[in-house]
Amino acid sequence: MRENKRLEKRTANEIAAEGLWPSLRLRGDRFVSLPSDTRRPRRKRRFHSLIPVALAPCLVLLLALSFSAAQARVTVTHTTYKGWTDAYRLSNKTVDVVVVPGIGRIMAFGFTGSAETSPLFNNRAELGRPAVQKSGVYPNDWINYGGDKLWPSQQIDWFRHQPKAWPPDPNFDEGPYRVSRIRSGLRLTGPVSPYYQIQVVREITLPPHGARVYLRDTFRKSPDAAGRRNGFPVGIWSISQVRGDATIYLPLNRRGLFPGVGLTSLGDKPTLLPNWRARGDTVAVTRPNNVATKMGVDDAAGWMACIFGGDLLFSERFTRRPRALYPDKGCNAEVYTNGDPHLPYIEMEVLSRMVRLRAGQTLTRTMSWRLQRLPRWPRSDADARRLVVAAMAGR
Repeated sequence: MRENKRLEKRTANEIAAEGLWPSLRLRGDRFVSLPSDTRRPRRKRRFHSLIPVALAPCLVLLLALSFSAAQARVTVTHTTYKGWTDAYRLSNKTVDVVVVPGIGRIMAFGFTGSAETSPLFNNRAELGRPAVQKSGVYPNDWINYGGDKLWPSQQIDWFRHQPKAWPPDPNFDEGPYRVSRIRSGLRLTGPVSPYYQIQVVREITLPPHGARVYLRDTFRKSPDAAGRRNGFPVGIWSISQVRGDATIYLPLNRRGLFPGVGLTSLGDKPTLLPNWRARGDTVAVTRPNNVATKMGVDDAAGWMACIFGGDLLFSERFTRRPRALYPDKGCNAEVYTNGDPHLPYIEMEVLSRMVRLRAGQTLTRTMSWRLQRLPRWPRSDADARRLVVAAMAGR
């Protein structure tokens, strides 16, 4: 009897396993119905069969990134630029930057293949002219090449440190600067100024993609600095001379150092001139012929920009340290409009905090430039301000 039951149970289970009665199993002496989700067990997928399917998108992405990285390499080329035979061109295939170390300047920053998209002013009368500094002899005049350069701030203290209140120390202004290659760019190293006991080091780099350039500027005090050449306040002052047909825009800090108006005069004219149009939280500046003007702001937002060529926007970004000492009544951003009708340019000036550099100490300031096209040509002054503010908010 027991043998027959075992045979019956085995036969029923085998029948159920074969799928003839998928919903039945023998319990004791009778068949019972099973839940629907256990009637027919699913066949398990083998893990190794899913690997090619899961990895395919990753492999495609990896190949695309590898191709993109290969295509987006920053190149540095020794070249000739407008008569200067010792120039360097940095390029990431989106923008080009041209540096002329012999005169200590960045002379161009524009879209690759479109020289006209550079906002930087070049003085046609001085193209290709080498620096004329003679060792141990302070110059009587200044060569205005254009482009972007570095000076020590503040200017009203120059007479304290150099033989004359003007022109600027040629060791900052012209150099000449030595060139060394760094990752994605160049390093310019100037001579040690005997008047300030400071050496300028400037690093200019490009990202693999995009229309930006990064600047890292350092003032390095000589380890041998002593006496009155040591420990006086000094700051980094960059001056970008842009085209005279540009309109400059700065944000206004109406609750800052200059309550109400948000800016201060730094020239001979103590009042706000018609070419400085302050509306809302921005001021727009244009260049009038035959009138030189200069004003500054305590720019907490950390940007200034210019529209030129219709829909091109050139901008500079920087930082302002709260409670730090800044030159020129506390300004960290300034605009100067040149009044000479034969030299049509405007200066976008960014100033770092001032520190008392002692022997062996350094002061470093970083900033970035960007070039972009606006969505459209501005239809009015108000429209231009909206476009600029939106572009700067988008970073």
